[in-house]
Amino acid sequence: MMQRRIFSNAVGVALAVVLGCLVHTVATAQVPVRVTGTHRFGPDTSEADACRFAVADAKRLAIEQVGGESIRADRLLVCKSPDDAGALSPGSPCRLSQTLWSELSGLLLEANVIQTAVKPYLGGRACTVEMAAVVALPNGQPDPSFDLTVALERPIYRVGEALRLTVTPTHRGYLTLFNWAPIEDQTAPLTRVLPADTATPLSVSGAGVFPSEGTRLEVGGFPIDPRESRWVPPSTWAEYLIVVYSRDPIEWPATLTLSEFGRKLHEIPRRDIRWQSHVFQVIQKPQLKKEALQ
Repeated sequence: MMQRRIFSNAVGVALAVVLGCLVHTVATAQVPVRVTGTHRFGPDTSEADACRFAVADAKRLAIEQVGGESIRADRLLVCKSPDDAGALSPGSPCRLSQTLWSELSGLLLEANVIQTAVKPYLGGRACTVEMAAVVALPNGQPDPSFDLTVALERPIYRVGEALRLTVTPTHRGYLTLFNWAPIEDQTAPLTRVLPADTATPLSVSGAGVFPSEGTRLEVGGFPIDPRESRWVPPSTWAEYLIVVYSRDPIEWPATLTLSEFGRKLHEIPRRDIRWQSHVFQVIQKPQLKKEALQ
């Protein structure tokens, strides 16, 4: 399984999402490891929460020790629109939204806590967890010749606008697109947006633009009905398009959690699948913002 940790600088808030440490039997090599996870905390964090974070850290270290880690960053300049027309003036407030994707390859089969200790640390405290784990090696190695490039038409959209992308595969394969909108909810599910009405992926054999003519892929995976929610939506936020490209057709559900996505990826030989994430900015409709504030 590919496990991803995500950290975002947007609005100065740290975002951590894990494509779970799942437990199930797989027919791959298994490696036993012993690791120690630590979480330092202050008075605003409970001891139980700190030790839970330490366990999560130990699980991550176990997978990293066996399967390794790769890191890449997505950067997006997010600007707020000062008027209803959406025009950006020279003085419009902007911020750099940066997301760090840390990818771990492997699957956690067993995780047994041997010892837990909470001790003082530099004016605060630290919970340390010693763990014995068993990790399954990644499902083979990727095929460098089986790949694709993806380019979004533009990086900024308003809610309800059509999104288009150009996909260029190296071989004939199958394509599925998901939208992921982790706004105020780090456990937001992935939603299949193309194809939307069937689990069967799209067949691709060469460069093409998706969706095809006559089909709209509308952005804004964060619908808000002001009559049903007291929470005021932000003026702008970042969403992700998750692109899955496989050698053989894979049926994907309409929605799935990050953990379910990671588990399914692990079941497929790495030489037969590629997936990418692409970030884009979404600007809220001004009238929706006004209605929510009323």
